[in-house]
Amino acid sequence: MIVCKNDYSNEQLNIINSLANEFNLSENLVKILFGRGIDTAEKISSFLNPGKHNFISPFLLSGMRDAVERITLARDMGETVVVFGDYDADGICASALLTNALRDFGIATVYTVIPERSNGYGLTHALVEEMLERCEPDLVITVDCGISCKDEVCFIEDVGVDVIVTDHHELPDELPDCTVINCKIKEQDYPFDCLCGAGVAYKLASALLGEKADKYLDLVTIATIADSMILLGENRDIVFEGLKLIKKGKNPAIKRLIEISNLREITSTGLAFTVAPRINAAGRMGNANCALELLLENDYAKIDDYCNRLNEYNVERQTECDKLLKSAKAKIESEGLGERVIVLADDSWNGGLVGIVAAKLVEEYGRPVVLFTKTDDFYHGSARSIESINIFQAVNNCKNLLIDFGGHAQAAGITIKGENLSEFTKALSNYIESNYDDEVFIPRIEVDEIISERFSIDFAKELQLLEPFGTGNRKPIFSIDVTNINASPLKPDSTHIGFRTEFIDLLYFNGIKHLDILNSPAQKSIVFEANLSVFNGKQSLKGYVKNFEYKVINGERLKLDCFKQNLLSVFNSIKSCECYDNEVIAKLIEKYKGDKSTVFAVSDIENLRKYHLGKINCSLYQPQGKNITAELVISPIDCETASVQRVIYLDKPLGNFARIGNATNYCAANYLAFSNVKLSTSREIFAEVFKLLRFNRFYGKSSVDVALGINHESISQEQIIFCLEVFIELKIFSFVSGTLQYDSKVKADLSSSVVYNSVLNK
Repeated sequence: MIVCKNDYSNEQLNIINSLANEFNLSENLVKILFGRGIDTAEKISSFLNPGKHNFISPFLLSGMRDAVERITLARDMGETVVVFGDYDADGICASALLTNALRDFGIATVYTVIPERSNGYGLTHALVEEMLERCEPDLVITVDCGISCKDEVCFIEDVGVDVIVTDHHELPDELPDCTVINCKIKEQDYPFDCLCGAGVAYKLASALLGEKADKYLDLVTIATIADSMILLGENRDIVFEGLKLIKKGKNPAIKRLIEISNLREITSTGLAFTVAPRINAAGRMGNANCALELLLENDYAKIDDYCNRLNEYNVERQTECDKLLKSAKAKIESEGLGERVIVLADDSWNGGLVGIVAAKLVEEYGRPVVLFTKTDDFYHGSARSIESINIFQAVNNCKNLLIDFGGHAQAAGITIKGENLSEFTKALSNYIESNYDDEVFIPRIEVDEIISERFSIDFAKELQLLEPFGTGNRKPIFSIDVTNINASPLKPDSTHIGFRTEFIDLLYFNGIKHLDILNSPAQKSIVFEANLSVFNGKQSLKGYVKNFEYKVINGERLKLDCFKQNLLSVFNSIKSCECYDNEVIAKLIEKYKGDKSTVFAVSDIENLRKYHLGKINCSLYQPQGKNITAELVISPIDCETASVQRVIYLDKPLGNFARIGNATNYCAANYLAFSNVKLSTSREIFAEVFKLLRFNRFYGKSSVDVALGINHESISQEQIIFCLEVFIELKIFSFVSGTLQYDSKVKADLSSSVVYNSVLNK
C-alpha cells in the first residue's frame, strides 16, 4: 500500500511556503523535510547545517563524570584497564576507538577483549574468568554491551575489579551495580537516545580528550551506519563529520578497506554496502579479532593482509548466507506459514549468519522472523521484525522462557533451552496475534511525493542537500501513476529492464520477473528514487524503481489481457483438481476467506461480480506473497510462493490450472470461464487472420495490442489473440522492437501447436 507523507492542511502549506522562501528552497523539498518532522526554521537550519557545532556535551550523560574520575585515577595510579567489546561492527569500532583514546589519555596498559560469537554475547562467566586471569585488570570498561550483565558485573566487582558499562541497548529491569553510561537512560539531561555503541564510547573519549577525540569520528560513522542507527539528530552530525574524515583518507585501515571494496563514491549508503559488511564478516565467520587488529594497526603491510582476509571472510559469508537462506526457506515450505511469526531452528546453521538471513526472510515474507542454532547446550537466536512490530517487546513478554535476551525494536538476540523452543514459539505467536491486527502486515510503501509533472534535474540536485542518507533519513522516494508502458530488458538475456514515462525514464534492476505485470494494462503506481549522474561533464537523470503496486480495473484491455493469460495457461502444470457446484464453492469461500495460506483465483474478471469477498486483497496474475490473510488472484500464472497451501478457483481457466506456490489442495467452481467466448479452430479462420497479420503493420508488444488494432466484422478480438498466440508459439510471427514481424522461413502445421490443440480438444 503506497502512502504519501505530503498530505498537508492549508495552514501547513502556508508554513511550508514561508519556510521555502526563508531558506531559498523549493516547496517540494520543504515538504519532504516537513514529512520527516523537520518542520521549523530552527530544525531546518540545524538539519541543513550538520556538523560538530551541534554536538551535545558528553557530561549530560549520567555516569560520565564518575567514569572520567575513575579513568583519571587509573591513569595516575598506573593501573591496567580492559576494554571489553562486542563482535559486530559497532562493537569492534567502539573497542578500537576507546582503546586508542585511553592510550591517548595516558593509560599505559590497555588490553582489548572481544569475544567470538561462539563465546556468546556480552560478559559471560567463562570469558570473565579468562579475562581476569590473563589480563589481571584493575578496571574493566564495556563498550556496546554490559547493560544486561548485572550478575557478571557483580562477579567482577567481587574480586576487587571496578567496572564501567558503556552501552546503547534497551535497558533491562535491573541495571548493573556500577557506573553506567547509556544514552537510553531516561533520568538524565542528554536529549538524544539513539547513539550506537561506538557513539557512546566516543562520548566517553570526548569527555577524556576534548576535541582530540574527533579524529575517531570515522570509526563512529562506520559503526553508526553498520548498526542501522537513525541518521537524524546527533547521529547526522557525527556521520557528516565522519564522512569528511574518511574522504581525506587519514585512517590507513579504512582507506585500504574502501580500496579493496571498490567503493568509488564515499557516501553513507556506499559504506553500508561495502565497508560495514566486511568488518561484520569477521565476527560472523568466527574471527572478530581480525577486524579489531586491522583497526588498531598502523603497519601498511599488515593492514593490507588484514583487509584481504576480511574480503575473503565477506565472500565466504555471502556463500554461506545463500546456503542458510535456502535451508530456511525449505523449512518454511515444508512447515507452511500458518502463523504471524516465523520461528525456525537448525543445529547446523552458522550462528553468525542467522541474523542476516532472518532479515532477508522478513523482507520476503512480511512478518517477524526468529532463527535459532545450537551452541553447546543452548539455542541462540536472532530475531528481526517488520517496522510496525516491536520484536523486543514481544520477546520480553516471553522472557520467563528465556535464559537471556537483548536488543532493539527491530532486532533482538535470544538464548533459550531447546526444551522451551516450542512453548516460546507458541507464546510469541500468541502475543503478536493478540496485540497486532491484520493491518500491520499489509506492506506499506511511504513515498515523499506523488509526481504529476516532469521530474527536473534542478530538483534532483536539491535533494543532495538531504545527505547523508540512512535509517530515519532514507533517500527520498517518489511515485508516479502510469497505465500503459513498454518495459523491456536492457539487452538480450538481461535481468534488468527499462522503460520511459512522461515523468522520468526508469530502470528496474532485476525486474525481469515483473515484466508481464508491468506491461499489463492495469493502472500502476511506480515507486522510484531519483539518481543524478555526471558523465563527460554532462548530467543525466534516471529513476531507479524500488517497488510498484497496481489497481485492478475493469476494462476491455485488461479483460483481453486476462483472456490471453488464461489461454496460455495450457502450459501450466496442474492438470486437474476437484470441481464443485456454486453452493459448495460459496461455503469454501466463507470457510477459508480468513485463512493465512489460501489463495482464491479467478480467470475471467467479469466473474468477480458473482462473489462477495469483502476486503480480501486483490492481485493480478500472482500472489504478492507477503500477505498474512487470504488473497484473490486474477488470471493466475505459475509462480513460487511458500505461503500458499490451498488454491480455490472461482471459475475454470481456458487451459490447465496454474500452479501456485506449494499448494497441493486445488478445487474449482464447476463451470467454464469465458463461457461467452467462442473460439474457432477452423483453418479458414486462421488463414484469414494470417492475411490480416501478414499484410498489415502492427505495433506493440503483445497479441492484445494487435487485437485492439483490428476491427473485423466477423472475427472477434479473442479469436485474433488465439490465432496470433498459436502463430507465435510456432515462431511464424514474433515481436521485435515493438513491431510484429513475419518469418517466411518458418514452415509449421497448426496441429503441432499446444495452444491450438488445447482449444481443438475442448
